[in-house]
Amino acid sequence: MPQKIRYTLRDPIGTGTFPLANTPADGGEIVRRLSTSRTDEFKDTSVLYVHIPFCDYICSFCALNRIIAPQDVKERYIDALEREIQFFAETPYGRSLSFRAIYIGGGTPTSLSPQQLDRVLSMLRKYLNVRSDVEFTCEGTTQSFTSEMVGVLKANGVNRVSTGIQSFNGGLRQQHLNMKFDAAEVLSYLAGIRDQFPNFNIDLIYNMPQQGCDVWAEDLDIALSAGSRHLTMNPYVHLRNTKLHTKEKKGLYPYPEQDEEIRCFELALAKLKGTPLEHQYSVRDWSGVDDYCRYIVLNSYSNDVIAFGAGAYGYIDGCSYKCFSKVDDYIEAVTARDGFGMEKYYLCTHFEKMQRYMVMGLRLQHLDMTPFQKRFGLDWRVVFGEKLADLEYSGFIAIDDDSIHTLPEGVVWGNNLRAEFAEEWKFSFVGYGLIGDGPAGRGNYV
Repeated sequence: MPQKIRYTLRDPIGTGTFPLANTPADGGEIVRRLSTSRTDEFKDTSVLYVHIPFCDYICSFCALNRIIAPQDVKERYIDALEREIQFFAETPYGRSLSFRAIYIGGGTPTSLSPQQLDRVLSMLRKYLNVRSDVEFTCEGTTQSFTSEMVGVLKANGVNRVSTGIQSFNGGLRQQHLNMKFDAAEVLSYLAGIRDQFPNFNIDLIYNMPQQGCDVWAEDLDIALSAGSRHLTMNPYVHLRNTKLHTKEKKGLYPYPEQDEEIRCFELALAKLKGTPLEHQYSVRDWSGVDDYCRYIVLNSYSNDVIAFGAGAYGYIDGCSYKCFSKVDDYIEAVTARDGFGMEKYYLCTHFEKMQRYMVMGLRLQHLDMTPFQKRFGLDWRVVFGEKLADLEYSGFIAIDDDSIHTLPEGVVWGNNLRAEFAEEWKFSFVGYGLIGDGPAGRGNYV
């Protein structure tokens, strides 16, 4: 008999990869993995991620791997990045892959000079098999997409950009987020981006300190007026090592409340309905029907994620890995090994590969299970039938032939549904005023 599940604490983040790399890497295992070619159909569904860990200034809410660095550090970093990419490209495995989506993230890739970014982008096509129809995304601040920078991006085949707005409210941006410009100035920059890259993404954050649902509603209205074809919305989470978290600890701001977070999320669902961005295809992504991010979808289907750069997370045919986060450590590792800047890795069991398919895949609102048996040789209903029955009985999902669909009741709890398939793995869960470890995704059964 299926069990009814109810969640009391919303997981606001979800996991960006699974399983987490936890074994110190000596380079030997990855070299062995890369010594043979990939020959199955999934060699043509790989995605590429490159991390640029530099920013011109540090936003108060951000805990990503980023630093402010002088030009000589950036140059040494790009040298190491090229060495890492070339090493991979010369392996049998690297030569066998072709990339359908590329994502340049950070940090802020456009904090590099146009000449430096040109070097990074051009080395990808120089060394790797990049498909002619590749989706090629680069992140940047609105003001950094100058005519010179746009010229570099277009010359290297970038056809999609993403910019972190977080909020259009000038007071919130400048006083609390350490971000420049008010709504009018941001919209002026966005108009220039739209003219050059019609398929651009806007990142927004809801439930921030002193934001409230009223400011959030205004943010959504302005975002819709900007003409973006893709919108990513994340709840605010107080993260260690951020300026906002320091102020929260001092009592200057209250910790975010879950009820307010859910109200803001539901407000967004209602406001986006009937607009060009009403198509929610993932836990936190909305777009026009044909404007979804290919990188997100291919990553969600547990394809290879070849990741380069400091702090980057990748996945190579059952091996999760993480590169050194600190720039100096990453450069030293790449130089010493003449190859990957890998710090840790984890070799998945067959069952963990199946878990990954679910944990990553349920980021999507509609998950096709047809590839499951071809990949793993087992019927997904047999492997995960009991757990899926609980979620379906609880009203979170619907199962239709070989597809899993997230229902309205499950949309709010999307990351909790994903974590249900993580089993014994533990994640550092950042909650509302508390940070703790526990079995991922254990719902409250009633």
